[in-house]
Amino acid sequence: MSYAVPSDIITKAWVLFDQTSAVVYRAFSKRVRPTGVSLEQTRVLFALSRASSPLTRTEISRVVVRRPHTITALLQGMQRAGLIAKIRDDKNKKLVMVEMTQKGKEALKQILQSQPAMELISSLSGEELHQLIGILEKLRDAALRES
Repeated sequence: MSYAVPSDIITKAWVLFDQTSAVVYRAFSKRVRPTGVSLEQTRVLFALSRASSPLTRTEISRVVVRRPHTITALLQGMQRAGLIAKIRDDKNKKLVMVEMTQKGKEALKQILQSQPAMELISSLSGEELHQLIGILEKLRDAALRES
């Protein structure tokens, strides 16, 4: 059974989503700031840490859901800061791979030890957390189809 959702409910949901996104971003940024690593850089480090091998710029942009041109500038800054290293692929010398340096690993370890998400997430029950994950995946996938 489907029914039309009143526009005031859609508007309220959008406003809450937007406000929550902004506040969570600000809270996470505040928690990672002492490490000297930005939240955007943290996303890249986390993606690299989860990969079984170095990633290409395109793979990183897909994982962190950013456009490749924005990733290029971000990676350049991270390389200058010593957080990542760019290496040539053994099989295809034109292909540049990205890997974390020891400094990047140490920065990510420090960030993860500060548990930037724990205070926010701990306010949810296990069931609520599973529901939230399902809803966020659905919204993300819908938005990716639109972009």
